[in-house]
Amino acid sequence: MTRYLLAVIVLLCAPQLYALSYKIQPGSDIVGAVQSYTIQKNDNFADIARKFDLGILELQEANPKVNPNKLVAGTVMVIPTEFVLPAKPHEGIVLNLAELRVYYYEPNSNKVYTYPVGIGKQGWRTPIGTTKIVEKRPNPVWVPPDSIRAEAAARGHELPDYVPAGPNSPLGLFALNLGWDGYRMHGTNAPSSIGLRSSHGCIRMLPEDIDALYHQVQVGTKVTVIHEPFKVGVRDGQLYLEAHQPFPEQYYNSAGITNQEEVADAVFENPYSSETKVDWSEALKLIKDTYGYPVKITDLKQ
Repeated sequence: MTRYLLAVIVLLCAPQLYALSYKIQPGSDIVGAVQSYTIQKNDNFADIARKFDLGILELQEANPKVNPNKLVAGTVMVIPTEFVLPAKPHEGIVLNLAELRVYYYEPNSNKVYTYPVGIGKQGWRTPIGTTKIVEKRPNPVWVPPDSIRAEAAARGHELPDYVPAGPNSPLGLFALNLGWDGYRMHGTNAPSSIGLRSSHGCIRMLPEDIDALYHQVQVGTKVTVIHEPFKVGVRDGQLYLEAHQPFPEQYYNSAGITNQEEVADAVFENPYSSETKVDWSEALKLIKDTYGYPVKITDLKQ
């Protein structure tokens, strides 16, 4: 049975949404598989993304010729549910800002869960670094901070003193407070913002995803936030490159480092690289035309 048929069966026979979870195979740091989906009449781009637990930008990146505002029935879309795991250590929660995706490594197992997220828009930074979950809050009440009140006031909108818990709250039904003051992972009342730079710095998740993660993690779980647009991984003895567009802000990019140098660093840091020949023409093409899913860069002529 083809991957396409499997995807159609999932959509037709299983109306519930599903999270992405995988077993990490020995000798490989790539999980999942690319799928395909044929657009149906009355489909909505955001709904397709949510159905496959993807974010808006990563679905757009994999389908640059598809206009998300004008879907054409019968068009076959790439569903980028294959991922190179971010650089080790593989522990706790790892958020890769460049792909707007979080990974949770289940303790004492070879299982990883991954979810799309919404993060800080330009001017509202989601910080890079290491912290931890310091509090789990069911049914969180949102008290708008002064900075967000000021932004809203500049647009002529006055925010309430607080927003009670519930599905209409900007925090959704669950929140995980981080060790960084004012930052948290939480649900949202705007699911179409997931997979976009859409927040004031916090990490938004789909309601079903934060529900799952909230019940998976414990207070004290390590949280690592990185900006890693170029990830190199191994599957079946071959090197693959997963490339995303780097963020433009200087904060997320080291001065003087080019995309090519970053990819070269990622390749040569991979333990398999010394035993293979990299197709640099393919790698450089991927840097320019990012697809957001793993593509083989082993030189097939070797």
